[in-house]
Amino acid sequence: MRTRAGLEIFSTDGDRPGADAEILTLSGRSRLSGRVGDLDILAGYARREFGALDFYAPYPSFERTATFFAALRSRHDLGKRIVLEPRLHVRRHTDHFVLIRETPNVYANDHVNRGIGAETRLSLDTGGGLSLAAGLEAGYEDIESTGVRGGVGGPALGDHLRRRAAAGLELSGAHDRWNWTAGARLNRRTGLDARLSRSAAAAWRPFDSLTLRGSTGTVYRAPSFTELHYVDPLNRGDSALKPEHGWAWDGGFDWRRGAGSLGVTFFERRETDLIDWTRPDGDGDAVWQAANIGRAKVRGWTGDLMIRGARGHTLHLGYTYLDKEIGLPAGRVSKYALTAFRHLLSARLDWPLGRRLRLLPSLRYRDPLLGASHLVGDVSLRADWPRFFSRLTITNLGDRAYAEVPGVPMPGRMISVSAGRRF
Repeated sequence: MRTRAGLEIFSTDGDRPGADAEILTLSGRSRLSGRVGDLDILAGYARREFGALDFYAPYPSFERTATFFAALRSRHDLGKRIVLEPRLHVRRHTDHFVLIRETPNVYANDHVNRGIGAETRLSLDTGGGLSLAAGLEAGYEDIESTGVRGGVGGPALGDHLRRRAAAGLELSGAHDRWNWTAGARLNRRTGLDARLSRSAAAAWRPFDSLTLRGSTGTVYRAPSFTELHYVDPLNRGDSALKPEHGWAWDGGFDWRRGAGSLGVTFFERRETDLIDWTRPDGDGDAVWQAANIGRAKVRGWTGDLMIRGARGHTLHLGYTYLDKEIGLPAGRVSKYALTAFRHLLSARLDWPLGRRLRLLPSLRYRDPLLGASHLVGDVSLRADWPRFFSRLTITNLGDRAYAEVPGVPMPGRMISVSAGRRF
């Protein structure tokens, strides 16, 4: 049996009043092997309390969340070529939100969200480099949501439930320098029509150092409970929202030789009935309304370069370019659709200082579609022993003022220290 446990405690006064936070995270994982099969158990708990000044709306808000998650997976070899993998997971999430921290009776929400799901996957090696996989899945999710509006208690999002079921089939092949896969999945959710999703991918290795790859598939996302039912003084959901749907493709190559590697990927994603929050252009007092705003297209490319020195020094360079087009209705503006970046560059260095110490400086440059570009640097010093490790980290080394989402400033310079023990 192999067991791993984790504990993390984080506390900060924030970079400004109303941005304080306290976080507790617990996690554990065990893996067991026996005659019947392999068993993998995972569980985690996280509690977060934080000031949400200007995060959702221009108010000194406060939020407290708690999440428990557990999953169980087992693997059984039913023969030399047949593998059965049952899976089960449960999740419970609570969310307490106060719009104005010092006067919680003006506006507050309390949500309890529960979910459970089960899946069974059967894999068959048919010989000749071919394998077949079939799966069945079922799940349940509900929400109970109450609130306070002007000192009066009552429903907020209300009480809702959704059930889902899915069946999938996948065929894969591995032939010398070729690998490919093709699959289909039929999804059914409460209140929505059944939807068939399809995907295909292939990779070819013409040389030992070069791999060419590509994939394509359909896109589908059902609206969340928040998008369907949430209401506050500045935001309003829509229970009549339709799911997002579309298709995507990507293609590129991976090159590895000696101590270096390079990966490049080109991609495109097209969506219909994209869900976002909109309001009239130029009306800063209008309510943000959840809506299917129309069509969207995202295309671009990304590249990653890694170079490793003889003494273990490693340099990582990355670049991503995005071109995003949103078909907004005339006279409307979007809350989130244009918060993406156009250019993103990153550089990270892993510099050994001896047997125990490593210096890890990094830089990232982000040029958003909306707002000003920014360059931010971080640095970490990590120490490792056989059973213990520690890290000193300074984020936003230059104490830059910037925002990744317009109107929501990111923290300034922050110093943190962490330590751990391996079991």
